[in-house]
Amino acid sequence: MRPGRDHIGVAVGAVILAQDQVLLMRRLMDPEAGRWSLPSGKVEFGESLEQAIQREAWEELGIQTQIDLFLGMVELILPEGQIHWVSAVFQMQIQQGYPTNREPHKHGDPHWFYRDRLPADLMSWSHRALKLLDLKSPGITSYGPESPVRLHPPQDADDIG
Repeated sequence: MRPGRDHIGVAVGAVILAQDQVLLMRRLMDPEAGRWSLPSGKVEFGESLEQAIQREAWEELGIQTQIDLFLGMVELILPEGQIHWVSAVFQMQIQQGYPTNREPHKHGDPHWFYRDRLPADLMSWSHRALKLLDLKSPGITSYGPESPVRLHPPQDADDIG
């Protein structure tokens, strides 16, 4: 059974910031191959969300990180591909190392982008995850066949759209 396809997958995503820049990588695999994405990956059995995102940062980029903040949850639902992932998103900073591509079969080299100059071809879930940076409290966002919906807190619905 494949997580995210045969059953809902649980994943983590990292918003790694340095001087108002965010680290992105071009995805080489489906879903949304060819688009820019935040570093991310699935949670392994028995692993906490925090352990998972730090492991993914090490496996993908060869960096040790510190979690600064839990930003919220983001869903990726693509019915045409029978894909459904729920991702916990963390704001992080690099503690040690320099980001290098340690999984070239999965993604291109990492690049830093200014937050106000993000690439247009950003993965849908990464776009939603980055919007969480602008909220005043953690939230949940959903991306699916309908227009994206902001689920929490309701008074900030316009911030995410």
